[in-house]
Amino acid sequence: MRSSRIHALLNRWYLQILTHSTSDQMGLPYALWKENILPYTLPDANVKGAVHSVTDFHIRGQEHGE
Repeated sequence: MRSSRIHALLNRWYLQILTHSTSDQMGLPYALWKENILPYTLPDANVKGAVHSVTDFHIRGQEHGE
């Protein structure tokens, strides 16, 4: 996914929180829908690893920036 789409999503989500609801759980689905982005959900057979410790997307306990 291109970073411009991510920036548009994050901007729309932030605007929703500022103007309509303080609950980010309410604003994110709306922002995803408006930006026409289908979220990736886990668990998924295509993602290798244990969902709660190490996957293709995440390593639990790793410091940010590593």
